[in-house]
Formats: sequence, C-alpha cells, structure tokens
Amino acid sequence: KEYLNRVKEGFREVLSYNGTGSGYIDYEHNAAGKTGTAQSFLDTDGNGVIDTATTTATFAAYAPYNNPEVVFTVISPDVSPEEVSYSAMSKVNMRISQKVSKKYFEIYG
Repeated sequence: KEYLNRVKEGFREVLSYNGTGSGYIDYEHNAAGKTGTAQSFLDTDGNGVIDTATTTATFAAYAPYNNPEVVFTVISPDVSPEEVSYSAMSKVNMRISQKVSKKYFEIYG
C-alpha cells in the first residue's frame, strides 16, 4: 500500500501547477495522471520498409484523486517527426483532454 500511495502521489504531481500535465484537466477536479511519449515508426510509402521515425503522445488521468469516478485516456499516434519537441506535440493531447474532461464534468458534475 505504501508503494501504491507513492505512485498515486506522483500522478497527482504530474497534474499540479508545475507538472508535465499541468492544464490537461481543470485543477478544480483534483485529477491525477501521467503524460508520456513513445518512439514510433511508419512505412510512409507502403513498400514494407519503415522509413519515418515519429513520436506517439499519451495521456492518462483519473478524477477525483481521493475517490476516482472517471478515467481519461488520450493516445495520439505518430503526431510528429522525432525532431519536433515534445512540448509542441503534447498540445494535441492537452486540447483533447481539456475538451473531453470539460464536457464530462459539465454533464456529470
């Protein structure tokens, strides 16, 4: 239980004002979550040879932190070539999670 609580505290910090997920879900909902990236690859011309390295952005969260009622997961595959910064591509997941979570909380409180 001690280790699980430590992980959960880390998830809460990710969505804090200084965390990598700051702003993904409105702070008033006391959410916890994790951002992430993964290297991914594409065969852009369909010849069976992978020729383009990309990055896949991920975001998962739950709310509220103390008594979870909802989970949000956003995966944006192949959102950028490898050389584009994470901060630029993570905005895709941020915009999606902001809109989805806002609508959820409008409907369900």
